Amino acid sequence: MKQNLKIDGWHNNLTFSSSHLIIDHHHCGRLHGHTYAVSLYLKGHATKDGMIVDFSVLKTFLREIIATLDHKLLIPAHDTTHIKESNNTIHIQTDSKSYQIPKEDCVLLPIPQTTAEYLSRYLLQTLLGRYSPPKNVELISLGISEGPGQSAWSSHNNEGCTS
Repeated sequence: MKQNLKIDGWHNNLTFSSSHLIIDHHHCGRLHGHTYAVSLYLKGHATKDGMIVDFSVLKTFLREIIATLDHKLLIPAHDTTHIKESNNTIHIQTDSKSYQIPKEDCVLLPIPQTTAEYLSRYLLQTLLGRYSPPKNVELISLGISEGPGQSAWSSHNNEGCTS
């Protein structure tokens, strides 16, 4: 019988606070921050011990990953048009604004933009780089919430598809 497992980031304190901007977006183009929560959903079959996977293992991996983002400015490293680095400083140039931030206050992410959608993909790929779901897991989905009621999710199935 298929079963579902869910780890709610808000209730399990799987949260981090970061700032970002979505370059040239009419509203989110201003430097601002969120307290994000990371949640996980798995679908699969319970093993002989009655579990799909051990909650604590997944929560440990998630805490390690989100600790690298906490209290940092999230920078989309793939945007080489607006983002430059020199002398341990990150330079951000938009159509109307210019920022200079110490590199130590930033985390450069291998994504084109710091939207919730791209962040969910990045976090799921990072998790899967550290944790291989067992064969009884059919689907693993990771969601990042910018506040209660608004989140973006990315999924991976055991055939290796990520969306």
